[in-house]
Amino acid sequence: KGVGWDPVGRYIASQGDDRAVLVWESREWSLAGRIEEPFLRTSQKTLFRRLSWSPDGQFVCAPHAYKKPAHIAVVLRRPTGTDTSQWRQECDFVGHKAPVVVGAFSPRIFTRGPPAAAEAAAGDGGGAASAAYSVCALGGQDCVVSV
Repeated sequence: KGVGWDPVGRYIASQGDDRAVLVWESREWSLAGRIEEPFLRTSQKTLFRRLSWSPDGQFVCAPHAYKKPAHIAVVLRRPTGTDTSQWRQECDFVGHKAPVVVGAFSPRIFTRGPPAAAEAAAGDGGGAASAAYSVCALGGQDCVVSV
C-alpha cells in the first residue's frame, strides 16, 4: 500500500496490510529490517499508506500506527554501522483521531539560529554550530493535516 526509496538509494521501505514496515537493502535485495511493534494494534484498513524518508536518509516516517489511545505515525531511525537490523523507533507523531495515512518530509534540511551571514558579521569566528532538523507533514483520515 506504500513504498518509498531513501534519498541515497540504499534502502526501499514498504508498508502494507501485514501490520509491518519492511526495509530492503537494495545492493543485494535482502531484508534489512521488519518493524512490527507500533503497527500491531491497528484495526482499520486504509486504501494507502505513504511513508516518507527524511532528506538526509536517516529517518523514515511510517503512518498507520497506533499507541493507546491514539492513532500515530512513527519515525524510525536508520541503523548505524554494519548491523542493519537495528531499526529503532525514534519518536511518535500524535494528535490524530483517525488513522494517519500520509507522512511527507520536506526535501529541505533546516538549521536553527542566526543566518551564516549574521554570524560572520558578528566576528566571533567560532560560533556554535546550528542543529540541523527536518520537518514532516502528516495527513489523516480525520481530514487533519499536521506539521
